[in-house]
Amino acid sequence: MKFELDEQQYALRDAVGRYLSDHCSGAVLRTFWGEDSSHPDARSLALWHGLSALGLFGLTVPEAHGGAGLGLSDAVLAIEELGRHAVPHPAAETLGIVAPLLARHADAAMQAHWLPRLATGAVMASVQDGWDGQAGWGAEAQLVLVALDDGVALCVPDGQIHTLPAAQDRARRPARLTIATQIGRIEGQAVAQEIRLRARTVYAQVLLGLAAAAIARGVEYAKVREQFGRPVGSFQAVKHMLANAHVAVETARRTVWQAAWCIDHLTAGTTEAAEAAAVAKGSAAEAALEASYAGMQVHGAMGYTWDNDLQFWLKRIHALEPLFGGARSAWRELSQLYFSDDPDHRNSAS
Repeated sequence: MKFELDEQQYALRDAVGRYLSDHCSGAVLRTFWGEDSSHPDARSLALWHGLSALGLFGLTVPEAHGGAGLGLSDAVLAIEELGRHAVPHPAAETLGIVAPLLARHADAAMQAHWLPRLATGAVMASVQDGWDGQAGWGAEAQLVLVALDDGVALCVPDGQIHTLPAAQDRARRPARLTIATQIGRIEGQAVAQEIRLRARTVYAQVLLGLAAAAIARGVEYAKVREQFGRPVGSFQAVKHMLANAHVAVETARRTVWQAAWCIDHLTAGTTEAAEAAAVAKGSAAEAALEASYAGMQVHGAMGYTWDNDLQFWLKRIHALEPLFGGARSAWRELSQLYFSDDPDHRNSAS
């Protein structure tokens, strides 16, 4: 596999990054995290509409339905930016999971109804892992895909859905979709596996952005926080802690790019795609946890308090890490793939 990012992908990243730098500040995030964040008036859609105006949500929608017809690997840098700025909307889910999955597997009627709306940002979409799982932003999304063992259920919240407590990430307003909200279904174990591979890869991309932001904030604070009359950033232990987290993020980034490429170019049911998604989620999750620890240590634990914006990134990391299988689950599944009873697979894995 040879995968290289081109100038257009970097230009898209820069455009998304500039917009979010101007419009997704800590003050904006607080309106989604505050005590009144459940009130509709407190959750402005200005940021969502701005991302839509950039054409972000149409990237993975086919041209026939108003999009650009690009793949997940074309959007990896943009999705990472969504994590870097802790975007308080299901932008990554809409762009990287729901739209491309419907484009590949939904029937013509489903595509005609949903894809143009997803492309323009008229619909927020999220995902849920099984009927006993929960969907981030499920309390306000207009469409939720529920990953099942033998297919994917399309659900529309009925407005009376019970919102689950969001102890870690109050901006995500998770909710549990029930079978009563199902309006359609895409059958097949292959599509069930693909949505999980896409979710793992997309959440890995977001985790990398969150981790990079946590490290950057730690570095900046280490320059101004003093102990014993010196900036803590001058201490070797602090340097090593931040450097190790940075190396972990940079190493994981390549695995995420590979997983995105595999999903775009290989059948999702192939072992190679499953391996790549497991490595991506495992690597990104571990890197993000290490980055959150480093950021917390540099800030002397105050980073987890309401007075410090770092909390938004740290809590989002811990909310996303276990979704669709955390680091331990990913490594366990990978070991099962590598130590399969199938001799042909063992040979190919080696």
